[in-house]
Amino acid sequence: MNNLGSPRSAEEKKLKTMIIQKIFGTTSKTEIEKLDGPKLNYLRQKLEEFFTEYNTREDKAEFIESYGKDKAA
Repeated sequence: MNNLGSPRSAEEKKLKTMIIQKIFGTTSKTEIEKLDGPKLNYLRQKLEEFFTEYNTREDKAEFIESYGKDKAA
């Protein structure tokens, strides 16, 4: 993952899984691989936007949980 690399601790693995779920709506590699090109490009953009803000945050897990909720309302 962008800026996460290979997670080493249990907490890093949990955060990586949370990010994948939040952006892709699944943690299934098979389901992600089924996505078409335009959808993958869109989600890649969302991931870049996510990491732009994520890297400025101190409480990573809280940011992941709240990400996108204000946009969904």
